[in-house]
Amino acid sequence: MAAKRKQQPAEYQSQAVTTSVEAHSRISVKLNETFYTFEFVEKREFPVDLVDEGSINFEKERELLWDEVHAQVDKQVQDVVEMLKQGR
Repeated sequence: MAAKRKQQPAEYQSQAVTTSVEAHSRISVKLNETFYTFEFVEKREFPVDLVDEGSINFEKERELLWDEVHAQVDKQVQDVVEMLKQGR
């Protein structure tokens, strides 16, 4: 007589629905013997009706957000480098 195998329960899947994404970018650099830390944070929220429709590409939204926060930190660094070059 063959033993009955217990069926394993399915792995739990998250029931959460993404309605916003947030990214933080930070860098520390040494300029002229001084350390500076630059940071930028942005949070983007999506209209509930677009989330419900499934018309938001969250992977693309994350990619665009990362590009933006990194660009802002890079700009902050460049602004300070330019100030230091001008002796301010």
